[in-house]
Amino acid sequence: MDVATISGALSALNGAKDIVKSLLTMHTTSEVEAKVQELRAAIFDAQDKTQDARDELDAIRRQLDDACREIETLKDHRNFVATLTRIGGAYVAEGDPDPYCPRCIEASTRPIHLVQTGRQELRHWIWKCPECKVEMIWRRS
Repeated sequence: MDVATISGALSALNGAKDIVKSLLTMHTTSEVEAKVQELRAAIFDAQDKTQDARDELDAIRRQLDDACREIETLKDHRNFVATLTRIGGAYVAEGDPDPYCPRCIEASTRPIHLVQTGRQELRHWIWKCPECKVEMIWRRS
């Protein structure tokens, strides 16, 4: 929420207060009616500015919630990666025969298994990531 939004709401409320003070010095009905109309306009302006401030606060809260979820996702990913071992350029989980794509593990928070292509190079299988399409020779060392 920016300071200008809050300042605008406070300024409109101060204007309404000044109008109410000036009502005390009015002597004719037409003067009072004119000031009441002015007061209504000032109150509506203050309500609009207050609503703008609330809307901005809600947007900031949503951004904060999104950031907190992203932090939790990153923490979960970090904890998952800490359980992996890097072998032959790929990440491997204990008991899992298929490696994880090193690019996807390091560049995103999505662990993607490499799949064996059925091709070999230098008598080693070529593995491919179905997500980022990286290909690599991999063998469990």
